[in-house]
Amino acid sequence: MDKKWGYIGAFILGAIFAGSATFSVMDNSLEQERIKIVKLEKEIQDLNDGINIPNPFPSLNKQLNAMKKQFDEEMEDEESFFGGVAKSVQAFSAGMNSGEITEREDDKYLYYDIKVGSSEKNVINVNVRDGQLMVSGNIVNEVNNGGVKSSFSSSFTKSRSLPSNVDQNNFKLEENKEDGILTIKFEKI
Repeated sequence: MDKKWGYIGAFILGAIFAGSATFSVMDNSLEQERIKIVKLEKEIQDLNDGINIPNPFPSLNKQLNAMKKQFDEEMEDEESFFGGVAKSVQAFSAGMNSGEITEREDDKYLYYDIKVGSSEKNVINVNVRDGQLMVSGNIVNEVNNGGVKSSFSSSFTKSRSLPSNVDQNNFKLEENKEDGILTIKFEKI
């Protein structure tokens, strides 16, 4: 009987040793798998975030910021070359938007506001015929860059159908030179 207990004890110790060795190998294997998974998750996250390349010239940031500030100041100074160019581009783009019509109304009137700029050289024609409002014009934008004058001109032709509830034969023109807006005002009937 003593031998039986010896065999049982040896079997139990063997099982414990085998289980411990197996657990140790599996735990080590699982740890390596966890490390691989963490690395893969980090790589996936980096791909989702995009490639983040560190600035190779961190010492240049201060100089670049100073140059940007100086350039911005030059753009704001209308007497400088860059400021003159910026002003010319603004005048040109304003000319491209000329003739834009917006409609509004109140209880008494229907208004058409037209962007025409503020130049004295503008020529605007307004006609009403067969229920149609027709507006055409030549818009001049002038720029003075440190004594050098330049101008841009643009032409436009616009038409709108007038509603039947306005007096189409009588309209008034009002000009706001400061905002560069010509308003055509029709009384409602």
